[in-house]
Amino acid sequence: MSRICKGGGLRVASLLIVGLAAACSDLPLTLADPATPATGDYCTNDADIYNVPIRILFVVDCSESMAGGANGVPPGNDTTGQRAAAVAGLISHFSSNTNVTFGLVTFDSAAFNLTGGFTADPAILNPAIAQISVGTGAQGFTNYLGALAVAQSMVTADVAAVAAAMAKLDPNDPSIRYMRPAYFVVFLSDGVPRIADPIQGLIIEETGSILYEVTNLVAAGTGTYAAGLKLDTAFLWNFAQNPNDPQISPAEALLQQMASTGGGSYFSFATGQPIDFSIFDFTVIRSYGIHQFYVYNRNVIMTPKGPEVDSDGDGLSDDDEINKYGTDPTNPDTDGDGCEDGFEVTHGFDPRAPDCPCSTTQRNDTDNDGLIDCEEVLVASDINKFDSDGDGLTDWLEVRYGTNPIDATDWDQDPDADGVMSMTEIFTGMSPIRAETQAIRDMYAYRYTKTINTPPGAPQTCYTFDVSNVGLGPTLATASRAALINEVVIEAIESPKDDPEKEFMLRRLVVPVTYGKPLSQSISTSSTIFDTVSRYQLP
Repeated sequence: MSRICKGGGLRVASLLIVGLAAACSDLPLTLADPATPATGDYCTNDADIYNVPIRILFVVDCSESMAGGANGVPPGNDTTGQRAAAVAGLISHFSSNTNVTFGLVTFDSAAFNLTGGFTADPAILNPAIAQISVGTGAQGFTNYLGALAVAQSMVTADVAAVAAAMAKLDPNDPSIRYMRPAYFVVFLSDGVPRIADPIQGLIIEETGSILYEVTNLVAAGTGTYAAGLKLDTAFLWNFAQNPNDPQISPAEALLQQMASTGGGSYFSFATGQPIDFSIFDFTVIRSYGIHQFYVYNRNVIMTPKGPEVDSDGDGLSDDDEINKYGTDPTNPDTDGDGCEDGFEVTHGFDPRAPDCPCSTTQRNDTDNDGLIDCEEVLVASDINKFDSDGDGLTDWLEVRYGTNPIDATDWDQDPDADGVMSMTEIFTGMSPIRAETQAIRDMYAYRYTKTINTPPGAPQTCYTFDVSNVGLGPTLATASRAALINEVVIEAIESPKDDPEKEFMLRRLVVPVTYGKPLSQSISTSSTIFDTVSRYQLP
């Protein structure tokens, strides 16, 4: 019978994990000396393009200085129709992408919504573009605040329409999330924001007020029914005719501040040179971060007697299987009915008689969380979600450790009243349903540190982690593993940084570690050693 070493408890081995480095080279996975904590680097999946509807809103200055050359106004900043050509050019650039629609706002002393909303219909867009060169006939000042207000009202109305459309669909359909549009605003001007007031005369709009409206515009395109909003800005000026105009510097500074506040980019264009709005980035990039990160040994469990060996990883110690339940400590399903022995004991079945009602078709593990579909049905968890209640603990972990996989609130409870909440107990290898003394925790609990360590320009988020005191035990041989092998599992749950409660990805690394041998073993691996084993989305 396999027993834990007397006097010293479990032998403690620790893991030095090297992998997922930015260089993506093949590196050894080394098991270090017991005194060395488990350390390594973990990088999330690369950021990817998120395929959602794209709304591009042009906000174009049509003030008198753009045309110029009349009423004593110097030669204008757009005498060749660059603005209209730039808008038409970007629309043409996306002509084959049915996911992209456009809106147009022009402004001078007032602001005008020329398209009503967002559209790809040439019958609406072409006349609106023609108005850029013609102008509106209003007094030719530069009303930034009015333009931003009209832009915000267009975005707000569109988001409301999307919300109404989503409300008519099944809220449990994951595809509903891909209805949330991303908004891109391209704001072009040639001067400082000025308006005419009948009492005060010429007024320069305050920078603080303008940036406040930019913040409101970004907020209008962000939330439950929108994937975000970015504001890019552009400055157009006739540098050849007016190279030293005093408004150049403050106008450029303001547009740069607007782009910075709006999360976008700024570009300056010279009169006579083509304006190319495609230099702005209109992709929606989704980057990932760690939602949860933890380590466990499948072959060691915490019992009322302390940590003990579980050779077959079924949730029962070898000692209990032999001396208490009469089950096979080298076979996780002694009676062959599909349910593991530990699951049967904790859920009222007999692990020695095939009474767990699992059909052949229910013995798959659809979500790859460690529970077969039949076991998930019996505990009412979701066969398609590895974390049914969304509390950051996989269903398998919850069942193994005795918490409820469909109770999203039990992770921060303390059912054994030992002063430590359930999630902490599980992540440190302790039991959330059997109280441990502080001395036991000091001796056997895993210890974690994790810091962000992302290389500059990396498409992932990278972390450096340390996990020490992961206990190993002298396991018996099973049908799938040799004697003394422990399966130490490192799992990470990733989620999008922009929407961390809506999409989850489970990545897993299983490290076979031999108990009692010199810790100089190494396993050749690649930088992608963590497998993506399961993924799901919420509406």
